[in-house]
Amino acid sequence: MDETPHRLAEPAREDKHAFQAVEIARSCKRKRRDQEDSLIRSAGGQASMSGEEDKFPRSLPALDDDNQAFWTGGANGELLINRCGECGYYIHPPTSFCPSCESRDVTPQPVSGKAEIVSMTVNHRQWFPNLQVPYVVALVAIEEQDDVRLVTNIVDCDPLSVRIGDKVKVQFEQAEDLWIPLFSPDREDT
Repeated sequence: MDETPHRLAEPAREDKHAFQAVEIARSCKRKRRDQEDSLIRSAGGQASMSGEEDKFPRSLPALDDDNQAFWTGGANGELLINRCGECGYYIHPPTSFCPSCESRDVTPQPVSGKAEIVSMTVNHRQWFPNLQVPYVVALVAIEEQDDVRLVTNIVDCDPLSVRIGDKVKVQFEQAEDLWIPLFSPDREDT
């Protein structure tokens, strides 16, 4: 594999827009590298999903009025998804209005925590030091409404055994004051 760093082509300074685009791309690359370094430092250099003491490093979301219940409901063992009080439609990502009927009568409601894998990938790239590979990144559809889908990790199983169509159930990983919904095989459903 070619180990030479990829460099952005230098546009002629006369091409102002191309030059600005290259500078923006370089700035984004530096910012991403700084964020990754910060994430590794904040994880104490540990980036594994293998145990309590060395969890997978995650960028954490900023809480707001719309998403707070989703990110904190796991403290009580509940996966909370916003639901319209008028038409019953589940809404994710969380918003304060219903895209189906445009009602503002939206509140977080607990769901069963059961889902089905609709898309997935097994990642073999070690993005951080000590990150255990392979691991699964998946898109799961909740049992209550097929078009409510969550991006998550599938845990507590052999990553190479995970398949699209597998039934999974939620579990939570605490990260600071948030509870990250992860999913594991639902062995009761097989």
